[in-house]
Amino acid sequence: MSEIDWNKLNEKKKEAFRKKLGSAAEKMRAVNYGKPGHTNLTVKAKFYAVRMLQTGLGKQDPEYTDYKYWNENGWIGRSRPWKQQDDHI
Repeated sequence: MSEIDWNKLNEKKKEAFRKKLGSAAEKMRAVNYGKPGHTNLTVKAKFYAVRMLQTGLGKQDPEYTDYKYWNENGWIGRSRPWKQQDDHI
């Protein structure tokens, strides 16, 4: 990929790339970054499954690195990553 030179591409490829890039830019511009993202049910279910795993591993070995990380973020308790306050961002 590092050998690709923009100036050596033909105009058809350049125009196709510009069109894709413009489309991606429009999608990003349309996002309301002031509004929190939506977390669907599948992601929440996976989170709870991993939380149970981390809790079990943490009981066996309280010095387990992932358990300590989850505990520091409060995810072992009642805090959830999709409900973070503005001061955490």
